[in-house]
Formats: sequence, C-alpha cells, structure tokens
Amino acid sequence: MRFLLFVLYLNYGLHFPALSQRMAAPVRTSAGWGYINPDLSYLIEPSFKFFWKDEMFIFNENGNESVLCEYHDGMAMYRKGTSWGFFNDKGEEVIKQQYSEVKPFSESLGAVKYLNKWGFVDKSGKWVIQPEYENVLSFKDGIAAVMQDKKWGYIDKAGKRIIEPQYSNVSVFNGNVAAVEFKNKWGFIDRQGAWTIEPAYKDADNFKNGWAAVKTLNGWGYIDSTGKFVIQPRFEKKTAFDGKVVRVKKEGHWYYINRTAWSLNEKGFLNAENFSDSAARVRLDRGNWGYIDEEGKWMIEPKYYVARDFKNGIALVRVKDLDPVRFIDKKGNFLFPDTRFDTAHDFNNGLARINVDGLWGFMNEKGEVVIQPRFQGVLDFISLEE
Repeated sequence: MRFLLFVLYLNYGLHFPALSQRMAAPVRTSAGWGYINPDLSYLIEPSFKFFWKDEMFIFNENGNESVLCEYHDGMAMYRKGTSWGFFNDKGEEVIKQQYSEVKPFSESLGAVKYLNKWGFVDKSGKWVIQPEYENVLSFKDGIAAVMQDKKWGYIDKAGKRIIEPQYSNVSVFNGNVAAVEFKNKWGFIDRQGAWTIEPAYKDADNFKNGWAAVKTLNGWGYIDSTGKFVIQPRFEKKTAFDGKVVRVKKEGHWYYINRTAWSLNEKGFLNAENFSDSAARVRLDRGNWGYIDEEGKWMIEPKYYVARDFKNGIALVRVKDLDPVRFIDKKGNFLFPDTRFDTAHDFNNGLARINVDGLWGFMNEKGEVVIQPRFQGVLDFISLEE
C-alpha cells in the first residue's frame, strides 16, 4: 500500500501545491486516525480512535478511548487511556503519556497537569516550571497566566512571578496589554501590572488592530487604546476588529461597521459572517445566501442555499437543498466542471477535501485530484510549526 501511495504522488506531483514539508494532514483509515506528510508517507501511523480539532472531537468521545490532536508549535497532544503525552514534528513520541491534562505547546513550552497541579515542560519533557498552580494559560509573548489560591497572576518563562495573583479572570497578553477582571469589573493592564485602562466594564476582550470590545450596561461597544469609545456600546453581540470592519448584532440583525463608525448595511442582515478574501457571505432573511464586498455592495446576489467563505478567489456553494456542492469564483461562475466529487470542503492551503464514493482525498485549485480518495476521513493540511 505504501508503494501505491508513492505511485499516486508521482502521477500528480507536477500539480501538487507548494506545501511546505513542515505540514501534515490528519487522516482516518480502518486502523484509526493518524497524520500523512505532503509526500503521502505517514508522519504518525493511524491508530487513534478519535481526533481532536479546535478543542472539539470529530466523533463523540466514548470513555477513555485513544485521542490524537492538532499540532501546535511542532507538538501534537495524544491520549491513551487516561494519560496524555506528546508527539514531535517528526512523529516521535518524545514525551510519554503521564499527565492527567495537557494544553497545546506555545513558545516552546507545554502546559501539563501532574499530581493535580499545573506546570510547564519543554519539548523533551523536562520540567521548566514545576507543577504548583491550580490552573494556567499557555505562554504568549513570553508571559503566562497562572492561578494560585483561586486568583490569577502572571509569570515569565523562568517561572518568575511578574504580576501577583489578584484577578478573578484574565486573558493572555496581546503585545503589552491584557484584559483582566478585578472586583467584578474588567479593565486593562500592562506587563508590569499597572492599569492602562481602569476596570469599569462588565466584560472585555483583548485589543486587536487598535480596538477592544467592551461591555457596559448598554451592551457591547469598542474603545481605543486610551479608553475612548470609537463605537458606542449598544450591541447584543460582537466580533473582533479585523482592521477594517467589526461585525455586530442589534435587535436580531447583524451589521458591519467601519473605522468611521459608518454602517455598511443600514437595514442589517439576518445572518452575516466575517470578511474573508475581501468578501462576506450574508443572508437578508431566511432565504438564500449571497456575498457583499468591503463597501457593502452586492458581489453576488443571494441565490445559494449554502455558501462558504471565499479563499483565494474560490468558494463552496450549494444552489438548492438537494443539489450537489459546487465551487464558484467571485463572479459566481462555476468551476471545475470536469472534476467528479460527491461532496467537498473549503480550500485551505491550496487544497480542498473531496469525497468520491464514500472515500476522501484532495484536489488543487485547478480542479486536479492530487491525492486520490482512499481515506475514510481527512482534515486539512496544517502547519507543524504554528
């Protein structure tokens, strides 16, 4: 079977997208879940019953069955029975299963729970910060949040306490600022623990692209780094500022608002998603989906029963309920008329997962099948380093 995989790769190698050798895809065979490399060799042999993606199991977890997870920072968590360990980016079991809980590696350190306390290990499994905390968050920008005596504080990579435990809730640092809850109010602190914006909010998210979403009695709004409201609080739901617009919900409808606090759509949408590839999929009512551009103008009028995000100029749609899924360009033209598949998923890193006769493979952005359908399940190729 390994020989067959190699032959298939040679047949399609000229058209295989420029994936880095530092990428791999989770696949499921009759033996279970594992990982394949871009050359179709196995990085991790299939043997795990479940796969965990974005903290969600692909199939419902049942007892203490084996679990394989996504790669983060070159390490993938796995569980066998009740204990967790880690694979490295070569597929080697470098940290044997021994922990009751683990969190993804970040900045070369992994959070692990041992004898009911959390600490941090390096990529060889050596303790860098001894297990002494009730809970922890992964490192970000050289700082990790840790809980002691039911209060959160922050430590550096040497384990030195840089901000004493005193907060009831915290977020990771995003640059030099983090949102924290103190005495039932949220505010923002710097890396020394000084208040940059005094606690005054019911809830708060970290800053992104210069804005932070904060909640008052009137609802969600957005502030700048000085604490001044750039969008007044009046919304039921919100999303992070992407640098151009925010997506907010009021009285059951979604709106896009730009930096000048001008709404791209005055009437609002029943459903609206974030912009992707300069297009956003929206629905005016319980009818069909369409796409708008960054000025709020229709790029493609609503006519799809199902619509997915554009990526590199390609989106997956279904025109009617029982129709097959198709791919379109930004003018609504159907793509890949000569490529056969029963169903498919969005493109990611230049490849789309396709299903033919119940088996899964991959095709490229030219509509060429580069990995013949042979797996019982597949997920997108992902970086082994991020």
